[in-house]
Amino acid sequence: MTVSLSYFLSGGLEITLEFSAGILAAFLTTASGNIFNDIMDLEIDRINSPLRPLPARIFTVRQAFLFFYIFTISALLLAYFISITVFLIVIFTQLTLVAYSFKLKRLPFSGNLTIGLLTGTAFIYGAVLGGETEHAFIPAVVAGLANVLREVVKDIQDIEGDRKGGARTFPIVYGVNIALLVVINISSLFIFTSALPFFMGYYNINYLLVVFLLVHPFLIFSLKQLVNSTEATSLRSVSRNLKIIMLMGIVALYAGR
Repeated sequence: MTVSLSYFLSGGLEITLEFSAGILAAFLTTASGNIFNDIMDLEIDRINSPLRPLPARIFTVRQAFLFFYIFTISALLLAYFISITVFLIVIFTQLTLVAYSFKLKRLPFSGNLTIGLLTGTAFIYGAVLGGETEHAFIPAVVAGLANVLREVVKDIQDIEGDRKGGARTFPIVYGVNIALLVVINISSLFIFTSALPFFMGYYNINYLLVVFLLVHPFLIFSLKQLVNSTEATSLRSVSRNLKIIMLMGIVALYAGR
C-alpha cells in the first residue's frame, strides 16, 4: 500500500507494466523478509503468536527457507529489469530485512529504527517508480516515525515472549516506563513533522485539516490510554489505534493532493 500510495502521489498517472513489476517486486521482497523473520522468531512466536504458520506447523522450516529463496531471487530479477535504482533499493531492503531479523530486532531500539527506515524506503521506492522523488522525503520521514512509534508499543506488548526468547528490546533493557517516555517523545516529533508537508507547500489545506482534526487528536487519545495502563488489553487497543492513525495519514495524503 505504501509503495502504491507514493507512486500515485509522485506523478504516476496510470498502471503501467513497470509499475506492476515494481509492486510485485516489493511484495516479494516483503514476503521474503517476513518469512525469514518468522524462521528466526520461531521460538518467540511459540509464545507470542502460536497460530502463525511455523509454530502451528502449517509449514516446516525447510519449506519456509525454500519460499524465502524463491521470493528473494524473483524480486531481484524483476527489479533488475525495471531500473538500476529500483534494483539497488530492493537489494538494500532485502539485506536490511535479513539483518533486522537476524540481529537488529534483538538490540535495544535498533530494530525499531530499522522498521522506520524500511517504511521510509518504501515511500522513496514508490516515488522512484512514479518518476518524481522531490516531495517524497518528508512524507517518508513521517511514515517512518509512525512505524517506529508502533514498533516500540509492540515491544512493550510482546515483552514476555521476547524476554523468554532472549531478545534485548528497549522495554526489556531499559524498562517499560522509559519506553513509554520514548513513545511520548517520538509522538511529539511525529506531530511536528507531520505538519511540515503542508507548510513546505507539498500538500494543500485539506491535508492539514485531516492531520489536525483526525490524526493528532486520535494519537493524543492513544497516548493517554497507554500512559494510564500497560495491561495487555490496553496495549492491543493502542497498537490497533496506531494502525488506524496510519490509515488516517494515507487519507490525509490523498486529500492534500
